[in-house]
Amino acid sequence: MPTLPPLPLSSLLLALLPSAWLLSNHYFPWLSAWQEGLALALVGGAGLLVRREGRLPWAWMLVGAAVLLSVGGQWFSGQLVFGGDALLVALYALAFVGALALGAGLASEPGEERRLAVDALALGLLAGASLS
Repeated sequence: MPTLPPLPLSSLLLALLPSAWLLSNHYFPWLSAWQEGLALALVGGAGLLVRREGRLPWAWMLVGAAVLLSVGGQWFSGQLVFGGDALLVALYALAFVGALALGAGLASEPGEERRLAVDALALGLLAGASLS
Protein backbone atom coordinates (compact mmCIF):
# COMPACT_ATOMS: atom_id res chain seq x y z
CA MET A 1 0.00 0.00 0.00
CA PRO A 2 1.52 3.36 -0.99
CA THR A 3 2.05 5.84 1.80
CA LEU A 4 1.40 9.53 1.59
CA PRO A 5 4.36 11.87 2.09
CA PRO A 6 4.26 13.94 5.26
CA LEU A 7 2.35 17.17 4.77
CA PRO A 8 4.34 20.29 5.70
CA LEU A 9 2.66 22.50 8.27
CA SER A 10 2.44 25.37 5.76
CA SER A 11 0.45 23.12 3.41
CA LEU A 12 -1.84 22.10 6.26
CA LEU A 13 -2.52 25.75 7.07
CA LEU A 14 -3.31 26.42 3.40
CA ALA A 15 -5.66 23.43 3.37
CA LEU A 16 -7.49 24.87 6.39
CA LEU A 17 -7.81 28.34 4.82
CA PRO A 18 -11.28 27.73 3.33
CA SER A 19 -12.54 26.77 6.79
CA ALA A 20 -12.95 30.52 7.32
CA TRP A 21 -16.03 30.26 5.08
CA LEU A 22 -17.61 27.84 7.53
CA LEU A 23 -17.54 29.98 10.67
CA SER A 24 -21.06 30.91 11.61
CA ASN A 25 -20.65 33.90 13.92
CA HIS A 26 -21.60 37.19 12.24
CA TYR A 27 -21.93 40.06 14.70
CA PHE A 28 -22.40 43.78 14.22
CA PRO A 29 -20.67 46.08 13.43
CA TRP A 30 -18.18 43.91 11.52
CA LEU A 31 -20.04 40.88 10.22
CA SER A 32 -17.08 39.02 8.76
CA ALA A 33 -14.48 39.75 11.47
CA TRP A 34 -14.07 36.14 12.61
CA GLN A 35 -13.85 34.78 9.07
CA GLU A 36 -11.31 37.37 7.99
CA GLY A 37 -9.32 36.98 11.22
CA LEU A 38 -9.04 33.22 10.76
CA ALA A 39 -8.03 33.60 7.12
CA LEU A 40 -5.43 36.22 8.04
CA ALA A 41 -4.01 34.01 10.80
CA LEU A 42 -3.76 30.97 8.50
CA VAL A 43 -2.17 32.91 5.62
CA GLY A 44 0.20 34.62 8.04
CA GLY A 45 1.18 31.34 9.65
CA ALA A 46 1.74 29.67 6.29
CA GLY A 47 3.76 32.69 5.16
CA LEU A 48 6.07 32.36 8.15
CA LEU A 49 6.67 28.68 7.43
CA VAL A 50 7.54 28.74 3.73
CA ARG A 51 11.07 29.07 2.51
CA ARG A 52 12.53 32.55 2.38
CA GLU A 53 14.26 32.28 -1.02
CA GLY A 54 11.24 33.65 -2.85
CA ARG A 55 11.44 37.40 -3.11
CA LEU A 56 8.44 39.62 -3.58
CA PRO A 57 8.99 41.81 -6.65
CA TRP A 58 9.87 45.41 -5.87
CA ALA A 59 6.86 46.66 -7.83
CA TRP A 60 4.46 44.97 -5.40
CA MET A 61 6.40 46.23 -2.41
CA LEU A 62 6.16 49.75 -3.81
CA VAL A 63 2.41 49.36 -4.37
CA GLY A 64 1.97 48.25 -0.76
CA ALA A 65 4.08 51.14 0.51
CA ALA A 66 2.12 53.62 -1.63
CA VAL A 67 -1.19 52.31 -0.26
CA LEU A 68 0.06 52.59 3.32
CA LEU A 69 1.38 56.11 2.73
CA SER A 70 -1.90 57.10 1.09
CA VAL A 71 -3.95 55.77 4.00
CA GLY A 72 -1.67 57.48 6.51
CA GLY A 73 -1.88 60.75 4.60
CA GLN A 74 -5.67 60.56 4.42
CA TRP A 75 -5.90 59.94 8.14
CA PHE A 76 -3.47 62.73 9.07
CA SER A 77 -5.24 65.19 6.75
CA GLY A 78 -8.64 64.41 8.25
CA GLN A 79 -10.17 62.76 5.18
CA LEU A 80 -10.56 59.57 7.22
CA VAL A 81 -12.36 60.60 10.38
CA PHE A 82 -11.86 57.41 12.36
CA GLY A 83 -8.44 55.95 13.06
CA GLY A 84 -9.96 52.47 13.02
CA ASP A 85 -10.88 52.90 9.37
CA ALA A 86 -7.29 53.75 8.52
CA LEU A 87 -6.05 50.81 10.59
CA LEU A 88 -8.35 48.35 8.81
CA VAL A 89 -7.35 49.57 5.36
CA ALA A 90 -3.69 49.28 6.36
CA LEU A 91 -4.32 45.77 7.71
CA TYR A 92 -5.97 44.71 4.46
CA ALA A 93 -3.10 46.20 2.44
CA LEU A 94 -0.55 44.35 4.57
CA ALA A 95 -2.56 41.14 4.25
CA PHE A 96 -2.55 41.55 0.46
CA VAL A 97 1.22 42.03 0.39
CA GLY A 98 1.59 39.09 2.79
CA ALA A 99 -0.46 36.85 0.50
CA LEU A 100 1.73 37.91 -2.42
CA ALA A 101 4.84 37.11 -0.36
CA LEU A 102 3.36 33.70 0.50
CA GLY A 103 2.85 33.03 -3.21
CA ALA A 104 6.42 34.09 -3.96
CA GLY A 105 7.69 31.82 -1.18
CA LEU A 106 5.65 28.88 -2.43
CA ALA A 107 6.92 29.46 -5.97
CA SER A 108 10.48 29.08 -4.68
CA GLU A 109 9.74 25.80 -2.86
CA PRO A 110 11.17 22.57 -4.31
CA GLY A 111 8.87 20.81 -6.75
CA GLU A 112 7.34 18.23 -4.40
CA GLU A 113 6.69 20.67 -1.55
CA ARG A 114 5.16 23.20 -3.94
CA ARG A 115 2.92 20.51 -5.42
CA LEU A 116 1.82 19.43 -1.93
CA ALA A 117 0.97 23.04 -1.00
CA VAL A 118 -1.07 23.61 -4.16
CA ASP A 119 -2.83 20.25 -3.78
CA ALA A 120 -3.62 20.97 -0.13
CA LEU A 121 -5.07 24.39 -0.97
CA ALA A 122 -7.12 22.93 -3.83
CA LEU A 123 -8.45 20.14 -1.62
CA GLY A 124 -9.31 22.64 1.11
CA LEU A 125 -11.12 24.87 -1.40
CA LEU A 126 -13.09 21.90 -2.69
CA ALA A 127 -14.03 20.77 0.82
CA GLY A 128 -14.92 24.28 1.98
CA ALA A 129 -17.04 24.98 -1.08
CA SER A 130 -18.82 21.66 -0.71
CA LEU A 131 -19.60 22.23 2.96
CA SER A 132 -20.62 25.88 2.76
